[in-house]
Amino acid sequence: MQLAPSPTPLSLPIYDCHISAGFPSPASDWSSITLDLNRYLIHNPAATFFIYASDDSMNASGIFDGYLLIVDRSLPPKHHSIVLASVNNDVITRCLFRKNGKTFLMANNPLFSPTEFIDSMDVSILGVLTYVIHILHR
Repeated sequence: MQLAPSPTPLSLPIYDCHISAGFPSPASDWSSITLDLNRYLIHNPAATFFIYASDDSMNASGIFDGYLLIVDRSLPPKHHSIVLASVNNDVITRCLFRKNGKTFLMANNPLFSPTEFIDSMDVSILGVLTYVIHILHR
């Protein structure tokens, strides 16, 4: 996998107020606070990549078909981490689960069976999901 060069920082204004579901207060339409999404979402650029979700196996975790996933290969996968894994050359997103010395990849949809790590399988963790991005409006 070839990595693109680091993007040029792009700092955009962020309003210094919290809203529930409306617009910022007219009094706060000027802000000296900025947010660079590259710095906010990507903590290790050399180990981070994007990939699209392609099924409904993780819907209960807020990951739906077509959502853009941010994956960090440098993070150690932990119990309950949502990971991108390769299982016998199929790439899947699942929750890493450890119990009684066994390791499983669990979907958050009852229509998908758990995958237990066994010696005859070719399993590798490709990275830990850090963020999910989805489009509300085009």
